[in-house]
Amino acid sequence: MSGGIDAHHAQELFSVSLDLLIVVDVDARIVSVNPSWQRVLGHRAEDMIGHSIYEFQHPDDVRRTRTELALVSAGRASAAYENRYRHADGHYVWLRWSSALEPNEGVVYGAARDITDERRALRDAQAAIRRMEDAQHVAHVGSWEWNLRTGIRHYSREMFLIQGQTPDDEPWGMDELLDRVDPAHHQRLLDARAQMYAEPGPVHVEYRQLYPRERWVSTVMEALRDEQGEPYLLRGTTQDVTELRVNERRLAEAERLADIGSFEWRVSDGAVVWSEGTYRLFGRDPKLPPLTGDEIIPLSLPHEIERWQDVQALTATGEPWTLEFSIPRPDGPGRRVISVRGEAYESGDDTYVRGTMQDVTGQRRIDQQSQAIARLGQLALGSNDLKMLFDEVCRVALDLLDVDIAHVLALQGDGSFAYASMLGLGDVQRGTAIPAGQASIGRNALEVVEPIVVDDWLDEPEQPYSEYLRGMGIRSTATVAVQGDPQPFGIIALHSLTPGVAGAAQNSAFLSALASFLATAIERLRHEAEIAALATLRGRLVAENLEAEERVRQRISEQLHDGALQDLLAARQDLVEAAGVADDSVTRDEMLGYAREGVERAVKLLREAVHALHPVVLQHGGLEAAMQAAADQAARQGSFRAEVSVDPAAAGLRDELVLSVARELLNNAAKHAQADVVQVTVARQDGTVLLEVADDGRGLDADAVAAAPMNGHIGLASLTQRVEAVGGTLDLRGEPDGGGTTVLARLPIG
Repeated sequence: MSGGIDAHHAQELFSVSLDLLIVVDVDARIVSVNPSWQRVLGHRAEDMIGHSIYEFQHPDDVRRTRTELALVSAGRASAAYENRYRHADGHYVWLRWSSALEPNEGVVYGAARDITDERRALRDAQAAIRRMEDAQHVAHVGSWEWNLRTGIRHYSREMFLIQGQTPDDEPWGMDELLDRVDPAHHQRLLDARAQMYAEPGPVHVEYRQLYPRERWVSTVMEALRDEQGEPYLLRGTTQDVTELRVNERRLAEAERLADIGSFEWRVSDGAVVWSEGTYRLFGRDPKLPPLTGDEIIPLSLPHEIERWQDVQALTATGEPWTLEFSIPRPDGPGRRVISVRGEAYESGDDTYVRGTMQDVTGQRRIDQQSQAIARLGQLALGSNDLKMLFDEVCRVALDLLDVDIAHVLALQGDGSFAYASMLGLGDVQRGTAIPAGQASIGRNALEVVEPIVVDDWLDEPEQPYSEYLRGMGIRSTATVAVQGDPQPFGIIALHSLTPGVAGAAQNSAFLSALASFLATAIERLRHEAEIAALATLRGRLVAENLEAEERVRQRISEQLHDGALQDLLAARQDLVEAAGVADDSVTRDEMLGYAREGVERAVKLLREAVHALHPVVLQHGGLEAAMQAAADQAARQGSFRAEVSVDPAAAGLRDELVLSVARELLNNAAKHAQADVVQVTVARQDGTVLLEVADDGRGLDADAVAAAPMNGHIGLASLTQRVEAVGGTLDLRGEPDGGGTTVLARLPIG
């Protein structure tokens, strides 16, 4: 060491220095160390002198130290560098070095400072910065500073990302920012900057950035001021709220679709926060403050107000609660049913209640309508009074659909509509509601499946606005057909004095259900009447069959008693008289002739009686002979020509039934047809026997045939029953006024 101080003073400085001082030779062996080495690293001087400095260093730092020592030994200036030395207890201490060569002595002087705490603090600061940057990245929040005096601007890593920049880019100033922001939001930014310069405290602004990509950005900024109150530094945080705004819009749309809103209520002072959906439920302008509980409760019905007391009690316990109440509709008559779900929670010293509100008017309406339909169904099953059912349908419509008038109109045979029921405003009407041929919305409803709804007659270009509706002041109408078989029964018509009758889309299914209910009830009663008529008819058929059998017996009895028996008695008398005239052969022969004739007549009458009891001709002569005999007998009775054709393939299958049906049809033709020709055809086709009896007579009236059983004429009905009893069918075709008649019976084989 040389210079302005002597060796003694240099040694004193060497001893008292707080820095770690060391002298090493060019081979890196330690020549001398000062006491600070023992204080900092715990190594005594005598344990270090003569040893290589590399023995005390971290293995990873040896290479760097060799390089630095070589540079200094070569006479080049040494830059400060850092490495780690091992403490006597084994841990490592970071040292920052400066070195110099003493060429005269061939040694290197070094001075080091313990920077372990400094590096730890730096590392902790860097870790904190990384954590902050990671947190900013997760929250999409960036921070920035702008030194107004130096003009230097600084962005955090996330700030560059939010702005769509890279860390190598220059942070934006206001002009660069405005170039990339929606022009509609320029004034927002300029006003926020002016406020920040003029007033102390943070300023918030939100704007839409268009470039380099579109996003919504929210910034909170403030100005730091010097002692004179002049701003010298601007700083703030900026957050990408694009996803938040998108989710808010989605939530608002979901709330709108579901008629749901949310709220938060601070119990201590009653302060309330509403979502957009809650404002919509109450029909309130979002620019106005939310309604408080004290303002909402009076809107409820009297019996609903008591429920709010239960809510206050549940809030005190912290239990979740549900409440339903109603409020007047903001857009028209009626009330809206609101379901509220809430739950209390603690935040700091305050208790809050948060929850949702949902419009359940439609759901409650559907519940009531379902209950009404179920009740109407029970009425329909237990009542035969159609007028009562019509009145009940009108009453249900008035109660549940908020209409002013309800009609049930019955379609008449001439195409007019008559009042079946009417409830609501005005006098009860009777008689014709819509004359035949008059255009009306009700008549149009018969042609479509769905209800027809006119929300406002003053804006309706297609449906006819009748003078009756106009005179009543009707503004809206809903009507639906009550279907039936074979034609509709009529319509249900609902009218309201205000636009928007409650029969529109939300109640279309209920209207259709009411119409379906009436159609089912009418059809049921019709079927019950038909069943009763059929039961009566069946009784008549049984009685007629019994009577017919009795008549046959009586006719045979009379035929035998008055005919054959009398002829036989007369023949016996003739024989007695012939036997008494022994000498007069002429007289005897005459008496015997009378007896013979009487016996022959008796035999003929007996054969006819036997034939009536059993088709002997059918048994011995076959179907064609029996059919011809029956046709000839009917032809003599009806004075017509009979033509018989029997397919041999059809014989022997259903002969007795075919003959019985044919004989009945031939007898009918003889009595009623006034025909010239009657054709009888028997054939076989596709597993059936076909019997066709056709005449060219006066024809028949289908309505008269249908009504005949009810008037006591059951011949054809009885015949139909016998054919259908074996699985067959009987079809009648004919026209009145000389069109002739054809009857076709299909009888299955087997």
